[in-house]
Amino acid sequence: MFSYNFKYYWLQPILMNVPSRRFRIWVMKRYHVTIGKGTVICRKVQFRNGSNIRIGDNCVINSNTLLDGRGGLIDIGNHVDIAQESIIWTMEHDVHTHESKGADVRIGDYCWIGCRVMIKPGVQIGNSSVCAAYAVVTKDIEENAVYGGIPAKKISDRNRTKDYVLSFNSKYR
Repeated sequence: MFSYNFKYYWLQPILMNVPSRRFRIWVMKRYHVTIGKGTVICRKVQFRNGSNIRIGDNCVINSNTLLDGRGGLIDIGNHVDIAQESIIWTMEHDVHTHESKGADVRIGDYCWIGCRVMIKPGVQIGNSSVCAAYAVVTKDIEENAVYGGIPAKKISDRNRTKDYVLSFNSKYR
């Protein structure tokens, strides 16, 4: 049997770069990731400890995104769009002791996570919220709000109806 390091750090990146969405979904399910119907996983998505990752229906997880479920559960709601190169952490080091500590991350329905957003352990993002590009989310985000910056702060309210279905039609991702 393959060692853990080979399976996660060598084999997984190769498999997740195959230009077939169905194949990538199949790979993630083989690694015990729970994925809802209609969800699109783009190429080069990385994930760790798939049994702690749940992705809802009709979501889009874009290229070069990292879902790290080693320290807790990542629960992504329905109709969530996660842009390229975003990182969701469930584990971090304590700066005083260098010990690892983990916490769950929850992203509500109809959320939009912008490009290169970093979400820290223990964060809950309310339904229909937006995290602007390059934001570092260190605390909970309320529903129907737009947050941005380092650390992320409320910019405005979001007045978007929650009845849309994400559609992703690019055949080259």
